[in-house]
Amino acid sequence: MTDLRGKVTGMRSQMKRLIIGHDDAVDGTLMGLLTGCHVMLIGPPGVAKSLICDGWLDRIDVPGFRIAGDEFKIVDELLGPVTFSNLKNDNYKRESHIYDESGNEIGVFMPAAKLSFTDELSRFIGPCASTMLSILNEGHYYDGQQRVDSNLWCNLAAMNFLPDEEEAWGAIMDRFILRYYIPRIAATDTATRHMIFTRPSLHEPSEMLTADEFQQVCDEVSKVEVGEDVLDLFLCQDLIPGLHKLSESIFDACSDRRIHKAVKVMQARAWLEGRERVLKNDGLIYKHVLWNELHEIEEVAKMVHEYAGIVDVTFDGNTLPEELQSVVELHRQRSEQAMRDCDSSVIVESTNTANSAIDDIERDWTAKLKNQPDLELRLGNIQNARAAVAVVMEKALMAAVGA
Repeated sequence: MTDLRGKVTGMRSQMKRLIIGHDDAVDGTLMGLLTGCHVMLIGPPGVAKSLICDGWLDRIDVPGFRIAGDEFKIVDELLGPVTFSNLKNDNYKRESHIYDESGNEIGVFMPAAKLSFTDELSRFIGPCASTMLSILNEGHYYDGQQRVDSNLWCNLAAMNFLPDEEEAWGAIMDRFILRYYIPRIAATDTATRHMIFTRPSLHEPSEMLTADEFQQVCDEVSKVEVGEDVLDLFLCQDLIPGLHKLSESIFDACSDRRIHKAVKVMQARAWLEGRERVLKNDGLIYKHVLWNELHEIEEVAKMVHEYAGIVDVTFDGNTLPEELQSVVELHRQRSEQAMRDCDSSVIVESTNTANSAIDDIERDWTAKLKNQPDLELRLGNIQNARAAVAVVMEKALMAAVGA
């Protein structure tokens, strides 16, 4: 791993400080950008969907394109206008770059962009929707009779509601590998509202990834190892048959494309955690991949948790909250592998990493839940998680030394 990972995780931390309460969507959007998997954010107005998408595009110095949909949008606003100079010569050609009076490039349209953000996606209709499907699906568009390749790597989309079921829209929606529902802050969640009010001002990014750095990170992510055990669990033997058993309608509406491309997102999740190999725990991202309708989110998430192996993480009979479950389960997986390799140093390192993650969760909860009645219970779970980490370490070290 290069020091670029530290830079990217620092940018991710800054985004989470600015966008309170939506850590999953911040992480998922980043993972989509690093893997070329399109990302969709759904939720009511004013919940920071656009802020997340704009925030990431502002932090990556590559050609970007932004557009908001409505029923009056025309294809020219997506692809660029037809140039009059070419029309004079009977040559129907669009200009996908924008230049100032001095001939300097000052912007691009979607086909020439590396990254794009389509706000109000569900309001694109007719030719605009068909054109977007062509770019998102085949990676090209038609300039007159000529097929032109698009440079687009990843599109981020935001919408207030899922569009009506139509064949064209179903195809467009399926191109979005990751989908996150962002709800409003609960009426009783005064702590989060207070944190939003007192957060740092939304200033210019302190750091940006250059085009070369962004490409290097994407290359590193693609090289993260995915073992046969993980592929068997999430693609071949377990999760997919389990999804079919859970609901034939959910299974039928979720394409193989989405299921297979999500493996890339697992690689990004592992890379962000500083690992060179995907673990079972990384499969948690599938809870943001498999659902198609909002009412399916909860049952899909429950199933994915079971296959990722974190739903039954307990200590002294108490089930730990999901955030802590993930930390303990990841520590257990790392320690078991190190135990098999008889490498006690990795077990100690994994323990330190787990305790550091638990410290971060404790600080976050203490800030968010200050003066809230359930803070004491949450802090009790923190102690249980630390104890569970210690038990895993002790067992693994004894087995490694004994071996």
